[in-house]
Amino acid sequence: MGALDFDFRDPELHVDPLAYQRRFAEAEPVHRSSQGLWVLTRYADVLAMLRDERVSTDRRSLYRNKLEPGRPYLTHVEHNLFYRSADDHRRLRAPLSRAFTPRALASFEAEVAARARSLAAGLDEGGFDLVADFAKPLPLGAIATLLGVPDSELDNLAAWSMALIAALEPAASREVFVAADDAAAGMKALLADLLDLRRAEPGHDLLSVVASSGLPLTDDELLHNAIFLLSAGHDTTTAVLTGAAALLIDEREQRGLLAESPQAVDELVRFISPALMISRVASAPIEIGDNVIETGAPILLGLAAANRDPEAFPDPDRLDLARSQTGHLGFGFGPHVCLGAPLARMQIRLGLVALFDRFPELTAAAPPQREPSAVLTSYRSYPLAARG
Repeated sequence: MGALDFDFRDPELHVDPLAYQRRFAEAEPVHRSSQGLWVLTRYADVLAMLRDERVSTDRRSLYRNKLEPGRPYLTHVEHNLFYRSADDHRRLRAPLSRAFTPRALASFEAEVAARARSLAAGLDEGGFDLVADFAKPLPLGAIATLLGVPDSELDNLAAWSMALIAALEPAASREVFVAADDAAAGMKALLADLLDLRRAEPGHDLLSVVASSGLPLTDDELLHNAIFLLSAGHDTTTAVLTGAAALLIDEREQRGLLAESPQAVDELVRFISPALMISRVASAPIEIGDNVIETGAPILLGLAAANRDPEAFPDPDRLDLARSQTGHLGFGFGPHVCLGAPLARMQIRLGLVALFDRFPELTAAAPPQREPSAVLTSYRSYPLAARG
């Protein structure tokens, strides 16, 4: 085997991202690629970067170099909080966070539980696709309801979301960005129409609340952050629901901990790592060990490898829903921790309980089929049937 050199074009990275990251974690946990990309895969180092104010999430210049001004996807990047840092990030995040307070989510739990039970009841015991029939529509429907988008738009939202998520891949092609342009434009048009309706007749959904809050958000900022919530707000939950079902089919004892153990869902998130890696930019020189990350350098944080670091999680490759160690990085950390993490935890718990209440015995026709990806755990299908 030759010298290690992290390469987004390497097929292995997309087929088995955890194994690829682990090669670096074991041999060179602070790695500088031949293209100038810093790759960190040890838990302590990744956590330190997520805490460091010199590590910026503002990566808009990367897209400005790829896309022409005025393209809908570039406009989406320019206006959403995923690509902002410091005060600008806090300004955009504050109004959206109102939907994810404990009080707000407590009032939403019955809606999520009812949706989970209804979807589970509709599954054909003779055979169904967990992704298409349950793991995707549950979180997508929940986040759409939160924003006031009707269920009649769920098919459009699913297609648009997948196009936007595909554009997150560092090696995304021109065709992927064209599809992302169409998706950003379509979703923005839908939400703009809804925003006009909510201003005329406010409801209790997030669009209504933010639009009437008086907070300093432009319409573009409100709409593009709603797009971000719709696209990013369900795919990671779909991944954990699908991966967890595969892990728990033959683990009835562990299943019992889903409703009893507060840390059970977090252990699933640690083990599955829905976000495999995230990128950052150094806004100032950063010393790490004997290395200095230079200003402006791109930094890649390997969350999947960090969540399996034996220094942080003893016996890291064993799923243990009673595990007492906390602090996984599956939802990120610090000011940029996943905004919808509390909702995701609720949906994963209620979704798995509803699924296994409906089918205590399940059999898989085939393993879950992953979407090739370097940055997200994403599933295409998972065929299941009731065990007769």
